[in-house]
Amino acid sequence: MATQDEVELILENLQEVHPAEFFKTLNEENAGIGAVLRYLNEAEGDVTAGNISKYLHVSTARVAVLLKKMAVQGLVTKEDDADDARITIVHISPKGEEKIRQIHDEIYAEVSKVIDKVGIERMMDFILISNEIRSAFLHGI
Repeated sequence: MATQDEVELILENLQEVHPAEFFKTLNEENAGIGAVLRYLNEAEGDVTAGNISKYLHVSTARVAVLLKKMAVQGLVTKEDDADDARITIVHISPKGEEKIRQIHDEIYAEVSKVIDKVGIERMMDFILISNEIRSAFLHGI
């Protein structure tokens, strides 16, 4: 069993690593917008605000605010369902399609920089070890 000193050493070092900060910088600005655009881009058929809410695991009120912001930016178009005016159908606009390509390119550029600095082998080791640690926390050892 790990000693108290070993546990404290790991916790101290984990505080310095902050892998979440990297992903936060990638996702913070575009998290909601990017997730909605990605969903709309990949979805087949009509997408409702309710579908987006379920996909993002957030309230329909939060989705409504996000969609309003996106519509103002010209990233999506919204229309009432022909059969039920309470339902909003959402479509990605050409500007939204361009935005999703831009987000994709930015993420690829940032990850490429990290791979160039750290190396692909070490990155893959990090991912494998991170998954093992996550599994250990979620499912116990």
